[in-house]
Amino acid sequence: MNKLTFLIALFLSLGMVGCVENEIKLPEATQIGANTLGCKINGKPFKCIGKAGNQHPVSTPGIRVYYFRDDGILEIDAEPNYGWFSKGESVFFSFKYDGGLGKYTDIEDVAEGSNSYVEITRFSDGIISGYFQMTKSFERVVFSDDKKKHKIKTTKKYTEGRFDVKL
Repeated sequence: MNKLTFLIALFLSLGMVGCVENEIKLPEATQIGANTLGCKINGKPFKCIGKAGNQHPVSTPGIRVYYFRDDGILEIDAEPNYGWFSKGESVFFSFKYDGGLGKYTDIEDVAEGSNSYVEITRFSDGIISGYFQMTKSFERVVFSDDKKKHKIKTTKKYTEGRFDVKL
């Protein structure tokens, strides 16, 4: 192989490596308290690793779990970037929870008829694990250049969701 052929081959191979997307892989579905949450949001992989504790969500990135036993509400919040005002994706869901294992469908802010659920597969020894899928509709306010206020409705599909958190 002459020098020119070698350089062309090297250049092309380096160019191909640069074109490969650094794909996010969803975390494994485990029940060991791995402090992971992952899903696809509108088909795009999302992953959050690490527990943020139970501080106010603006304070630190990570996964938070709140169980309001008296109200029968369980909330899970995953923010891989810093706080509510970050530009990245986040996952939040709140649902009626009776303390047992199984599927729950009374989830806050899901689209009607969307076959949304949260399935708790473990809630013992300080570990909560499970699966979820849901379609959520959000309404947000934006301002146009002429300072008029507009409401925009956004729908997001969360599929292949899994979480495993040590409380």
